[in-house]
Amino acid sequence: MEPGPSSQEALQSLLSERSCNLRSRHLANFRDWLAPLLAQWQQSLVFQARVEIRDIRHSSPLLRQLEHDLRQTERQDQESESFTEISQVEKDLSNTAKALKGLHGAWQQATEPERQQALKDKLEGFRQQQLHLETRLRHLVEASPTRQRVIQLREQLDQLKESLGLVDKEKQLAALLRRQGQSSGQAGQDFEARALQATQHFILPGIQPMDSPVERIQVLTGVTLGAARMELDQLIVQTATRKDEAVLVLALVETKHNINDLAHGFRQRQENLAWLTGTPTGYDPELYRNRNFPNGHFDQEVCWAQDGREYLFRPVSFRLFHPETSGYFLERLYFITRPGPLWGLSSAALSRLQYRIATDERCQLDDDGYLQSLLEWCQSLAEPLETPDLLRLYCETPAKAKHIILLP
Repeated sequence: MEPGPSSQEALQSLLSERSCNLRSRHLANFRDWLAPLLAQWQQSLVFQARVEIRDIRHSSPLLRQLEHDLRQTERQDQESESFTEISQVEKDLSNTAKALKGLHGAWQQATEPERQQALKDKLEGFRQQQLHLETRLRHLVEASPTRQRVIQLREQLDQLKESLGLVDKEKQLAALLRRQGQSSGQAGQDFEARALQATQHFILPGIQPMDSPVERIQVLTGVTLGAARMELDQLIVQTATRKDEAVLVLALVETKHNINDLAHGFRQRQENLAWLTGTPTGYDPELYRNRNFPNGHFDQEVCWAQDGREYLFRPVSFRLFHPETSGYFLERLYFITRPGPLWGLSSAALSRLQYRIATDERCQLDDDGYLQSLLEWCQSLAEPLETPDLLRLYCETPAKAKHIILLP
């Protein structure tokens, strides 16, 4: 698919060929909805590692029994008379260990003899304190049967997990998750850079006022204006001609790497635009109260700095935005995303489903009862407005459809 503004036909094709309405699914066709997701997830090393851990855990009743006993004993320990004192000594020991580490590093770097001696004396003092705390903790534990039982069960559990291979599997999973996070972060940065180029190429020419030179049009990114619950991916503004004059916002651009997250972004931007335009029915002032806006309303000017330049915002800056008869702000709200299957759930909800299937030891996808409960749980994750609903909204007219930019 060529990058650029969507047409009605393109969005309708996306909806007809790649869209799933999860809310209307029944058990008979839920398997069809789930099958391609499972096939996709099974290629993931993270999913595979989680399934291996799940299956190992499922194969060991003793593991589950030890974990149950440990949880029960930990609750008893927390209710014991000695728990508060033991916890405080453990906290003091942790803080002492951190202090020793910091002092040792400072002592190694010190060059002046007086400084070295002073740090050495401090180190000795903290070592003595550590020995005293360790002795105190040992006596407290010896006097606490429940804490001794907790320690015993933890040791048994650690030994069993080691013998089952769970320790290595969990380390492997942790490493995979770190690599996945790094890869996702890089992919997100690359997409944001491409989205900025798409804005310059496809959106700016259509919204630039005829009487405004190109140098007065700026694209601001990550704009919060010091407000709660708001970080705007891109704001296209016309800069002021005087220093005391506010900018004029020409468009707001929401960028989503995953097309299934468009609806989440849309819902949040509707609330933000209601706040920015002073539309009282669209936001809760209590959620926007902070030190910058103590009344919870956008009722004062804000200076936003970016790339060494300052931009003045006032409520009048958003005067071009108005809710339509549907109640939504649509006219100057744009989206940049990538085409893909429309699952009827956000990527966060899909991740929760993936995690549940990969870790639920009761998982039996060939069992109708389990599958029915999974379907109902999935449907509870679906919002009243998901991405397929949003695309239908923008399919209503050719002009609206062009507000969605699809990148390959």
